[in-house]
Amino acid sequence: MTEVSGTDAGAARVERMDGGIRLVGRVTFENAEDVGAAGDALLRSAGAAGTVQVSAPARVDLSGMLAPGCVAVAVLLAWYRSSHELGRQLVLENAPGALRRILDFTGLDEVLLADRPAAPARSN
Repeated sequence: MTEVSGTDAGAARVERMDGGIRLVGRVTFENAEDVGAAGDALLRSAGAAGTVQVSAPARVDLSGMLAPGCVAVAVLLAWYRSSHELGRQLVLENAPGALRRILDFTGLDEVLLADRPAAPARSN
């Protein structure tokens, strides 16, 4: 587990989990750089250490995320880029409703969410 300091309740921490990482707490302007670096290091070390199959998606569990916003999205996109540099897909799991709405609005839900509902069929 990598604890990232913060002054408010819910300071963020990034934990290693089987097949990826877990983000817990609140990503803020003050801690975003540290949260991003901690998650990136864990994602890279898992691939380098051979603890995960490189072809397997890198999972990010967001069930413990608090008050997601644009700063958190920026961190997630940085992890997405890093994962792709390693030849892995990044998949977000258990995203809170507020984050889902942001990702849906920006179109990033199609790229990042593991449990995204199927798009309705189009009629001509």
